[in-house]
Amino acid sequence: MDEWQDIKIALRADPEPAWWIAPIETVSQSESGFERVYQGSAILAVWKPKVSFRLAADHAFESHLTMTIQPWKLV
Repeated sequence: MDEWQDIKIALRADPEPAWWIAPIETVSQSESGFERVYQGSAILAVWKPKVSFRLAADHAFESHLTMTIQPWKLV
């Protein structure tokens, strides 16, 4: 949910991945010193194989990703 923009985003993928979420931050200098400033988030879908494998040159991994964006209201 993004309270700033009043939206809710849902991500789904098949096959189901592990989702890694990391902040994107910058450092700025202010009168009180250095400050970390949040800029956004990076969301990465990670698929971990159950067994170790290598894809042959003529094969590919395929996934389907769905993103839904909806209005979000505070209750």
